[in-house]
Amino acid sequence: MKAGWLQFGRKRASVTAASPDNAVTAPPAWLLATAIVCSTAALLGTSDVDEPRYPRTYTFARSGVDGGFVELTRDQPAATFIVSLHADDLAADGVPSTDEASALVDGTITTTGLDEGKVAPYVDVQLSTPEGAGTQKVELEHFNQAQPIYFTGDCENPKASGSCTAHFAVAVSRQDQGESGGVVRFDWTFDVTSKVLVDVASQEASSVGPVDPPWTIEVSQP
Repeated sequence: MKAGWLQFGRKRASVTAASPDNAVTAPPAWLLATAIVCSTAALLGTSDVDEPRYPRTYTFARSGVDGGFVELTRDQPAATFIVSLHADDLAADGVPSTDEASALVDGTITTTGLDEGKVAPYVDVQLSTPEGAGTQKVELEHFNQAQPIYFTGDCENPKASGSCTAHFAVAVSRQDQGESGGVVRFDWTFDVTSKVLVDVASQEASSVGPVDPPWTIEVSQP
């Protein structure tokens, strides 16, 4: 009897030791903490490297700016307008607004009170910037022309520097030098635009605008 109970006891002890329901000694706390920190660092490093970046295009535009008018006569057969553009600040999202800037000038020419027998004279219109003269056209009734404009100064920090500016000129003159008398009137407006391209963390390419640029625009009339 005793031998039988001893054998039964040994078998029961071996089964109990192999049971999956028995508790297993837990690893030290410091080992778990180290594993968590390493896993988190690995995930963060992977997200920084793999996060995609795509281009975002910001378009800025201000339309129908009044350039004023001038009346060309025998006494004043030519005149020049000077336009100054000043970037006051960065645009939304902290991006500059002055890349790839251009102006589109639209002018109307009307003639009244010419001397008897005279015909309406043609008008020379020229757009130019400090960087160089633009296109000159001869017109009788309507003028429409685009011109690149160039901002200079610290345009990455325009608010702090106050130096980010651009200029262009519109020169008009009567081809008859006023000899036909009367009045040749030139009325004009202009649009200004710019485009800025930046890379941002995103899932696809995107665009913003057109929105009004943070610029002050002044026209000096003759």
